[in-house]
Amino acid sequence: MSQNTCMMVCGQGSLWPYPTGKVAIDESYVHINPSQLTFDVSRVESYSGPLRGTVNSFFEHFQETVALMDLSAHNKVVSKSFDKGLPMYVQFDIADSSVHVMALDVDETYSLSISTSTDNAMSVSVTITAVTVFGGRHALETLSQLVAWEDVSLQPAGLVVASSVAIEGD
Repeated sequence: MSQNTCMMVCGQGSLWPYPTGKVAIDESYVHINPSQLTFDVSRVESYSGPLRGTVNSFFEHFQETVALMDLSAHNKVVSKSFDKGLPMYVQFDIADSSVHVMALDVDETYSLSISTSTDNAMSVSVTITAVTVFGGRHALETLSQLVAWEDVSLQPAGLVVASSVAIEGD
């Protein structure tokens, strides 16, 4: 595996800042298709206008971050693996949607889990739950650190994500 992938899944991973709660990252990883990244926005639609806009901007930032990881796009080389890989579904839920201004006492805790289905319709499922939108933002940043460019064990090269993760953090 490449150094980027090993930094993601070897040992305790290289998350920064490192979550203060439980962290379990499986050493295996799966190839993902960045063009099949889907956010479950059903709950987000019920948030107030400013909060909905904030959450949508978080999703857009995450998608841009993943797109920047696709080194083939930077090199203007068409990656044969771009349309391969598993779809990734992200479910995002905030318990207290009334908080949309940062303050010293804002709860920024979150949980992040990644699982890979092994049924006929294989996919990667990500579940993010947070007390406030600020914890949700931390979880999305952590998720972006669990995606890596793999060009050693995966040919043609492509993006991978840790296949199983459970994180409780803030």
